[in-house]
Amino acid sequence: MASDQPTYDEVYVISDIHLGGQGDFQIFKDSQRLAWFIKHIAHLSAERKIALVLNGDIVDFLADQDAKCFDPMRAVAKLEAVFDNLALQDVWIALRDFVRTKKRTLILVLGNHDIELALPAVTHHLLWELCSDDESARGRIMLIFDNSGFSCSVARAQVLCVHGNEVDKYNIIDYEALRHVIVAINRGLD
Repeated sequence: MASDQPTYDEVYVISDIHLGGQGDFQIFKDSQRLAWFIKHIAHLSAERKIALVLNGDIVDFLADQDAKCFDPMRAVAKLEAVFDNLALQDVWIALRDFVRTKKRTLILVLGNHDIELALPAVTHHLLWELCSDDESARGRIMLIFDNSGFSCSVARAQVLCVHGNEVDKYNIIDYEALRHVIVAINRGLD
């Protein structure tokens, strides 16, 4: 089935960024360096098809004193706070520019610290922040929120990106329960 997979000239993978949090709960500390890297790969050869995989724990919904394992009620507000965090602005600007660059694809894989990204309102807010109403930018983002992983070809190599929390018994995501929550929200049963 390799022919069904996207093919890229280059794929860059970053895991466990953990954007967000306040004070001692904030793990991510180097916005300028990450922004530089994203800009760098965005502006590599315009002829090359390049993907950037943010391989889970992109946003850290657990990085505050009142954190819950899964907090759908405060998820959009938490994401807004991450976007409003001035220390992270360079990263968001770089990601917005990246998805507006032809032959670039941003792949977002769900991790155990950002489960809420899979919730419809949170996904919508995230995509709006990255793309606003730019449909071509939206078409350059792939969301892998179902534990399937991201699979692609790079030259003749097959690549599979998974966050890996499924092998850590303390950090397993119950994807079936998450799917039930999303179905309930979409049907107005929440």
